[in-house]
Amino acid sequence: MALAIALLLIAFLIFPIIALAKEYIVGDADGWNSEVDCYAWLDGKTFYAGDV
Repeated sequence: MALAIALLLIAFLIFPIIALAKEYIVGDADGWNSEVDCYAWLDGKTFYAGDV
């Protein structure tokens, strides 16, 4: 019973992190090209080391 509770607790701690994932397309509709203002595109987005 203690193992089941521990596994349930771990699941509740891990799954919200997975649910917060978001996918971005660099440059949005303009795509990835030299005319895209990357700094304007980055505004309002948060990235962390290790994001892929």
